[in-house]
Amino acid sequence: MASKKAISRQKSRHKRKQKLVDYKGGCCIICGYDSCLKALDFHHVKKEEKSFSISVMIGGRQGGFAYNEEEAKKEIDKTVLLCTRCHAEVHDDMHKEKEEEWVNNYGEFNLQ
Repeated sequence: MASKKAISRQKSRHKRKQKLVDYKGGCCIICGYDSCLKALDFHHVKKEEKSFSISVMIGGRQGGFAYNEEEAKKEIDKTVLLCTRCHAEVHDDMHKEKEEEWVNNYGEFNLQ
């Protein structure tokens, strides 16, 4: 059984992710999926501008990185929200036209 401290950390991570998912529109930008928070991923549009992993950021204090909401939003602004399936398809080059659209409209897709 998980300790109270572990459960508390898990709830904190869940709240942080929910807040950031809501900030990005709440659903997959390709198919509209929104049923399971754990099945939603943040995909960096321009890999070269990725400062750090969103999952590490949401986790809180991993590797000495403390969560900061303003820093989180700056990093999240570099992403699009995808469900796990669409995220895999993007990495398998099945949505090239969407990726080109995201790059061309970089910085404008935060208000979904």
